Amino acid sequence: MSASDAPPLKRARRSSPRPEAGATSALRTPVNTPGGSDSGPITSGLAVAVDPAADTTYSGESDVTTDMVRVRRWVGGRVTGRLVDNFLDFKHLARATFSLSRLPSMLSWGPKLNCADYSGVLCWWSTPLVVWAVGYLQSVKYYTGPDEPLPVTTVTLELMRDTDDRALHQFAAVWDIELSSRSTFEARWTSTGAAGLMASGIHEKSFDSAYDATASYTSKERMDRLPVSDFVVGDIVLVECKLIRNGGVEGYPSDATAVPASWFSLEAMSRLHCRPRAKMFQRAACLLAPTVARVNTHVRTGVG
Repeated sequence: MSASDAPPLKRARRSSPRPEAGATSALRTPVNTPGGSDSGPITSGLAVAVDPAADTTYSGESDVTTDMVRVRRWVGGRVTGRLVDNFLDFKHLARATFSLSRLPSMLSWGPKLNCADYSGVLCWWSTPLVVWAVGYLQSVKYYTGPDEPLPVTTVTLELMRDTDDRALHQFAAVWDIELSSRSTFEARWTSTGAAGLMASGIHEKSFDSAYDATASYTSKERMDRLPVSDFVVGDIVLVECKLIRNGGVEGYPSDATAVPASWFSLEAMSRLHCRPRAKMFQRAACLLAPTVARVNTHVRTGVG
């Protein structure tokens, strides 16, 4: 056999080594979270399969989830298809972004560096984990009080599939997350304003990272910003959050004797589908009409 007849040599495939589970290496260069400064849609062609031998999901499901989506009367087949194709089973490895059904199990708390303390932020291979939760909006609450001196915004979703609920509860059991009830997901945002500024009447702005993604979910700069008051119960909402724990995070209690507790820190919320408003507002007007009439009577007659 001559040299020209010899089969071509195959170049060996090089693979970069993966850190072991639980390893705490220095953080890589921060990446933009989905919907950040990157341009163009981010939910098309970005789902990458995770090697089951290297990592597993908390849902215990295969890469294709066939679990039934719980739909309401205002949710059609096209909306359901969009949710399944683009959001409910989403994962983006480079940005460490996973929906509930795709949460990886090889996670660890981040490192404590000289420039910043990431020991209270859950990471996937040294990149802060971004969790996607999709569901029907159940409530948006604003609270401040003796136990919460800084304003807190809490968003609660009703999950749309049993798969997501199972994955969330398994994830919560491992990372010490207190869940309110079955089939619900809760994330909270706390103002970072200083107590002294608030006492002087200079309040930190309230949570405003809310967006309209009914037509298309893309970068935050390209989506219209919405006031949180524009969301109503029953809207289908995407919540983006990170997992934070007490202790080891700048701005949070770091008392070694404190009981560890973890919670989902709200980063952004986007409305994917609107619940019809007309009948809802009509019903609310009917309920409020007697009260408004009594108030007007009291004002006219001076009876009160």
